[in-house]
Formats: sequence, structure tokens, C-alpha cells
Amino acid sequence: ADSPAYKGFELFKARCVRCHSMNGQGGKVGPDLNAPKSIVEYRSAHMIKEFIKHPSKYRYTHMPDHPDLTESDLDDLLAYFRYMKKIRD
Repeated sequence: ADSPAYKGFELFKARCVRCHSMNGQGGKVGPDLNAPKSIVEYRSAHMIKEFIKHPSKYRYTHMPDHPDLTESDLDDLLAYFRYMKKIRD
């Protein structure tokens, strides 16, 4: 229950699912992060982390900044994204 992927899942439920879905389950404002492709398949870890913390630096997004998320939080989210990709494949 304390694995990085599980912590990432808890973070996703608390902070992301209102706007993002995972395999079709969740919000529809932002893209699904695992279907048809996982975000980790088309974005680097560094890019994903930067975007989550400061999406306002990028064009064409309505996503709010999350400056309070720690490096550890971001690593946990990435572990969750990778886990979901693995079980989907």
C-alpha cells in the first residue's frame, strides 16, 4: 500500500481525476492518460513533471499549476502512469 504507484494512484484520485480519465474512467476536461496511449509513451518523465507543476508555461492548456507537488509526488504519479500502462499492455 506504500508503493510509489499506490501513492501515485491516491494523488491521481485526489488531484487529477476531476479533469483526467484513466482507461475511460474519470473526468473529460483533459485527456485520458492511458488510452489509447499512456502519457509515458509519448512524453519524457521530465516533460510530464514540468507540465504538471507549471502548465501555464505552455500554450493551449487550461490545466491549473500545481507548484505544491513535490518531486516525490511527481515520481509517484509517474510510477502510477507506468503501472497502468504495464497492466493495460
